[in-house]
Amino acid sequence: MEFILEMKGLSRRQALQRAGITACFMAGVRTFSPSHEAALLTAECVAFYLSVCVLSRSALQGKTLQIGGTEYPAWSVFAAFVHNFGTSFAILLVILMTRTIAELDAWLWMSWNAPDTQGAAFSVQRLDLLVFACGMAQEIKDSILLDVRARPEDIGFLIHHAATVAGCLFSLNVPVGRGLVTLNAINAYLGSAAFNLCDMVPFLYPDRPALKQKVVVFYWLVMTSSNGLACYVAVQFHHIAATEMRCHHVYTVLTALLVLLRQVPVLMSIYENCAGCAVKEA
Repeated sequence: MEFILEMKGLSRRQALQRAGITACFMAGVRTFSPSHEAALLTAECVAFYLSVCVLSRSALQGKTLQIGGTEYPAWSVFAAFVHNFGTSFAILLVILMTRTIAELDAWLWMSWNAPDTQGAAFSVQRLDLLVFACGMAQEIKDSILLDVRARPEDIGFLIHHAATVAGCLFSLNVPVGRGLVTLNAINAYLGSAAFNLCDMVPFLYPDRPALKQKVVVFYWLVMTSSNGLACYVAVQFHHIAATEMRCHHVYTVLTALLVLLRQVPVLMSIYENCAGCAVKEA
């Protein structure tokens, strides 16, 4: 209740900003979702992630952590990790465990209209839909809970969130490559989980700088690999969708934008670490 009461203390500008951004996101989801089920599932996932945020905030008691020299609520990073790793990895495991190799191969290239291979008792298509509903919900809940300030970090996050929602909606409407775009979404979230770890580990273990450095190197490797795989999948999708849809290049453009937003911080982190090592040696 304390968190809900704190929300009531927002200034008029903050409330209007959050309401406006959230309304834009939800209007886009409602307008461009291929079915009522997709929009409803997204709303349900928003409610779930809001609950995760409330629980995270209650557990962390208003603590903050540093991201790029700027303070952010610790609960927002831990809640993001629940989605980026917890939800995404769980769905990936279910996908791999419920399909044969042949079914996985067919799944990569099939359309959203393809029948479920597991029958009515287990909706494979609904599981794929859940990946994108969770993805959009993860971004939308941030617009409800966090302010966007006139800073490069916040503007970058907003652009990232908008591109992610647009990418999810586009993916839900592709006529081919359902498995490709679903796999790419999971891949992107697992890469983002490594980014979350860079902020979580120093917060949890402030007296272990060596562990922090290992996690940073892990982040460089995982995020770069994730971005490389995202580019490869985007190229594969571009080839198979060229004869099926006129705007197939949109997915490539959105992927390139997200890769740019994700890889630039990696390169900056590598540069800062190398510069720091050079100063120490001098």
